[in-house]
Order: sequence, then structure tokens, then C-alpha cells
Amino acid sequence: MKIFQKTSSSISFASAMILTSALLLSASSCVNVSYSGAKYPPTEKVEVLKDKTVPDGYIVIGKATAKGPSADFSNQDIIKKLSEKAKEEGADAIIVVSLEKLPYAKVRTDEFLDTDQGDANLGWGLDDSFEGDIRQVDYDFMETGSGKTQETEVFTTIVKSLFLRKKQ
Repeated sequence: MKIFQKTSSSISFASAMILTSALLLSASSCVNVSYSGAKYPPTEKVEVLKDKTVPDGYIVIGKATAKGPSADFSNQDIIKKLSEKAKEEGADAIIVVSLEKLPYAKVRTDEFLDTDQGDANLGWGLDDSFEGDIRQVDYDFMETGSGKTQETEVFTTIVKSLFLRKKQ
């Protein structure tokens, strides 16, 4: 007497559900980098410049935004991903324009790259003659709700940067 009989449709449905769950989980914990600008042959090394002005001997070739879950990636992890993208695009250096940690629900994708600006410096408040500071808003823990209930909100780290190339 058979108590439980496996069918191919129940196995394929279960497999599909597991695969879908795994894909959603992996997609939610990665760093996404978007780039707008010129492409040059890849470079071997990218320097992260501390000064917020474009140094003599460099030109801005584009701008990029990286975002990732704050719980899974440190600021340095996200900047490393930007550096890897900069190598692919042929940059020699990057300038971090801003670094923010925002509640996931408040992240707006339309703020990441404003490609209608034309000049890579426009739209992020960085001017070649202005020495700005990195804006960093760091929310490590937030209490929400009412009464004694504490909820930890999910945060996303967003890093905006300029990609630079040495003048030829």
C-alpha cells in the first residue's frame, strides 16, 4: 500500500519554488553599479582619491552610482565594486562624491544617475573649483512602531562617484 506517491509535477513545482526563492535571495544581496560616461580600454589599477576636486592632469569620463544592502556590504565593499567598474570602463581614478545610508523604503532609483545633465560634474554638487565634503548619513539602528516594540529597519548604502582618466 502506497501512502505517498511522488509525481513529476509536484517535484517540478517544488524545485521551481526553491529555485525562485534562491534567486530572489541572491538578487537582494548584491551591489548594483550603474555607470554613465565614456568607455576606454580597461585599466589595471584605479586609485580612490581623497580630495574632492578633480586634480590637474585628469579629466572626468563619467559618473557612477553603487548601491547595496548595508547589512551585507561595508562602505569599503561598495567602493571596491565601484573601483572594479572603473577599471572595466578605463578609468585611472575615482572620486567619491557622496556616501549615504538610507532606509530601503526611501531609496528612489530615479536619483541614482541623472544622465540628462551632459557634463559629468552637474547634478551632484561637485564643481572643479569647489572642495566639498562627503555626505554621510549613518543610521545604525532605528526604533519604529509604538509601545515597546523595536523593529530594525533595512538600510541601503548609496555611493555616488566620478570616474577620472589621466590626460594623454
